Amino acid sequence: MPRLEYLDQKLGYWNALEWINANTPVNSRVLLLGETRAYGFKRPLLVATVHDRHPLAHWAENSDNAKKLLDKLRKEGIGHIFRNQQEEARISGYPMFHLNPHGSQVWDNFRRLYLRNVYHDGNVVIYRVLQKI
Repeated sequence: MPRLEYLDQKLGYWNALEWINANTPVNSRVLLLGETRAYGFKRPLLVATVHDRHPLAHWAENSDNAKKLLDKLRKEGIGHIFRNQQEEARISGYPMFHLNPHGSQVWDNFRRLYLRNVYHDGNVVIYRVLQKI
């Protein structure tokens, strides 16, 4: 089996990771959501383990609104969000990204207003964080 096919089969995100490495600015930070493995990324990352509260959850719950959450992500240098939906479902029993009602509302509004889908392969969705609307 070819190496890239093997990696995509075992990790489930290799093609999306290659998209990130080829199509995002080198200094743009990528936030991993639903993914705790950093292997192969050639960009600065923000990643949490399943045993940690995800920083994005904390930021959403502590932001007054979606614009304030956008400001926080900009301050942290986050340009893209890499969301591994399959892995997110597998680890959903861990409390890393459980949101209170306010945080859930802020996150939903943020996704609607400030994220654009730039890659989707049935497993991973990559969003670009908009700088302006």
